[in-house]
Amino acid sequence: NSARLFSLLDGLFASGTGPLGANSLDVAKAGTSAVEANFLTASTVARGRSLLGERGEELDTLVIHPSVAYYLYQVGMLTFSTSALSTGTGIQWGGGGVGISDRAVGEFAGCTVVVDSAVNTVAPSSSSGHQVEFFCYLTTSGTILEGNQQALRIEAERNILSKQDVMSVDYHSAYHVMGTKWNDAADNPTNANLATANKWAITYDADLIPLVQLTVNTPLDTSTY
Repeated sequence: NSARLFSLLDGLFASGTGPLGANSLDVAKAGTSAVEANFLTASTVARGRSLLGERGEELDTLVIHPSVAYYLYQVGMLTFSTSALSTGTGIQWGGGGVGISDRAVGEFAGCTVVVDSAVNTVAPSSSSGHQVEFFCYLTTSGTILEGNQQALRIEAERNILSKQDVMSVDYHSAYHVMGTKWNDAADNPTNANLATANKWAITYDADLIPLVQLTVNTPLDTSTY
């Protein structure tokens, strides 16, 4: 289900060229020397909200990859040195004080955080030797809906000759972003079809669809393509 959903989102945004391309913000750096400005910060989230104008304040959910989530955890755990402050110099991070103790980042920049390893990563143009980039999604509860054509059915049987249990699982479901539509005559799309931009369209203005894609780097994954 996660793979299908993120394929759908990949098709809607298509690195800024899809039907929802206007709702995307790319602060990542393709090279190998990303800095704080290329990471997920409160400033990045605020800039993402601004793409929707006054409706940006409705965004309440942030979906991110674990490598991005643990960077937020790292930032929350940073402590500052009071001895540096006593001398009138700047704050020295990591020098002392008390950081947060929770291992999970439940909220960030006014959003509930959802962490999923299946969140898309992207290879930049001319990607050879370039740092991995991560997609993050800002959305509103109820924007991404799940439809079921048929309820989940599970059947099981015991094969006594081979000493095996056999199980058959049958389900018919799909995710959909409100305000978008499947723009292709074919049915039963594969994940590759879902990730194709020209197979999607929006039914009204992009800034009325509460879904924003952010593209960032993270210092916890500096691997390259």
